[in-house]
Amino acid sequence: MKIYVDTSVIISAYKPNEKAHNLSLRIANLDGVSKVGSYTLIAELIAVISRLYGSSQVRLPSSLQEILSKLRETERSYALVNAMIADWNISFPSVGFEAVQLSLGGVKLPVPEVVAEACSIAPLLLLKTLDLMHIAGAKIINDSSRDLKYFVTLDKDILNCRDKIRSLVGFQTLSPEEFLNVVQQ
Repeated sequence: MKIYVDTSVIISAYKPNEKAHNLSLRIANLDGVSKVGSYTLIAELIAVISRLYGSSQVRLPSSLQEILSKLRETERSYALVNAMIADWNISFPSVGFEAVQLSLGGVKLPVPEVVAEACSIAPLLLLKTLDLMHIAGAKIINDSSRDLKYFVTLDKDILNCRDKIRSLVGFQTLSPEEFLNVVQQ
């Protein structure tokens, strides 16, 4: 089974006070579940973890804290995200980068496929830009492999659009709790 894991789920695994913390940890450690992400995930993880680390909102072992304290901000954020990707065993299919023509009122612009896809679903889903980029990336991953079953997120706006998302992209959008319930059946 292949799932796309949204940034919110990954981050909650490192924030013990988050309501979904334990659920996220269970998903991270599930056997038999292939976890994928798009390159939007990397950029968003770096942005979020940089803010959270700077405000001491993530829990890390003291030995890791000591090592990280010796790194510059960028190196520290990259190291943390690298560790998260390894912890979650997330793979990043190389799709969605091909240039396609986006037609904006007769003006054609060459853009990466993932951007064109996000633009095409934006008026239908009315979500924030990065949310659209995640969904577009997941759609392109699914289009290339046809085996993405679930998009797992804590984002309420995305969850509120789950029916529209399924009709547009062909996979289910679930909260971590819903996903774990499906897996346990």
